[in-house]
Amino acid sequence: MIERDQIRHELRDIRYYYSKKNMFDAAFKETGGNNITELVQKYNLSIKEASPQLYDIYISLYMKGNTQEGAAEEMLYSSFYVYKLNNKLVKYFYKKFNENAPK
Repeated sequence: MIERDQIRHELRDIRYYYSKKNMFDAAFKETGGNNITELVQKYNLSIKEASPQLYDIYISLYMKGNTQEGAAEEMLYSSFYVYKLNNKLVKYFYKKFNENAPK
């Protein structure tokens, strides 16, 4: 079972990965990769089934690296609404990753 705090931590790692993607891609040829690529793939596969708004907020905050304020400006939302969408995104991943976990 994965906790919400772990999801938030992993999303920060994904944001970092995308901010340095060119470096990771270049280093992959030398080192054979890093586990972060598996984590990114896990989240990217899971986000496919999300609502368009959650998909959009994932792209803006974690793939593009926008702050919540930057995402709000880009998406023409209030900062508070982006904050709420981000919380919904974490809940979405929590539900998605724990739906088959033993209780």
